[in-house]
Amino acid sequence: PVVDTADKGTIDGVLSKVRFARAKSFAAESAPADPAALAAWGLDKPSLTVEFGIGADKAKKTLVLGSVEQDGAKKAYARLLEGSPVWEVESTLVSDLDKKLED
Repeated sequence: PVVDTADKGTIDGVLSKVRFARAKSFAAESAPADPAALAAWGLDKPSLTVEFGIGADKAKKTLVLGSVEQDGAKKAYARLLEGSPVWEVESTLVSDLDKKLED
């Protein structure tokens, strides 16, 4: 962990992307029991992991995002580790959320 000042615009942008992210489609009603099967969506080794608190009790949720090449196009997928469907999301979501300290 690093203690530093963050750019408010960048932080607001990242939070907005997470808050307003929507599923384009449902790739699977639930994640497969076999972790290797997550490779079909790039979720066996996620590109990005986002942890956040939700609700009044700030219950921890972990969103994982992955991407794969399918039919000549890059597609991105997401799911909550706490249990959820696998969603197809905008392909730019991974890069939009993957901010470095210098960003």
